[in-house]
Amino acid sequence: MDHLDEVSFFYTLGLLGDIDPADFLKKRLKADNRLVLNVRILDHIFEMLSKGPGEEDMKFHLFKLFNKAPEVMEAIILPEEAQDIRLQMRIMKIPMDWDVIEINGDDIKEISGLEEGPEIGLIKEKILRDALMNRFNWKDRTDSLEYLEKLIYDN
Repeated sequence: MDHLDEVSFFYTLGLLGDIDPADFLKKRLKADNRLVLNVRILDHIFEMLSKGPGEEDMKFHLFKLFNKAPEVMEAIILPEEAQDIRLQMRIMKIPMDWDVIEINGDDIKEISGLEEGPEIGLIKEKILRDALMNRFNWKDRTDSLEYLEKLIYDN
């Protein structure tokens, strides 16, 4: 276990002790909140992948989890499926964070005429899912805006 990163080490330690790794860290070891979050996220990834999500859901959830706890991307024991998604993000085949997608909330409001609210959130989720599945050229502003217009006006 001496070759494991911190997140992988404490996750594995908890599993070997047959207890919830994050609870063990928080309650017994009084670890800092960031490490507890990272271990909890790694545990969530293993749990999610055991349920066999479809490709789109897997990418969507990993995107959210990696953005919430970026250190987990470096976990040595990250499941193979998650490692593949991580690689796709690193080589920019799929977006790693919202900043690389050439559409933002202001664009959505301007083109849709909507104000801040749940509708904007639903559109953003659709954009993210479609970017993760490469259904439009999310790296190009013109193509992204054309996609957004089509998305809004076709619905």
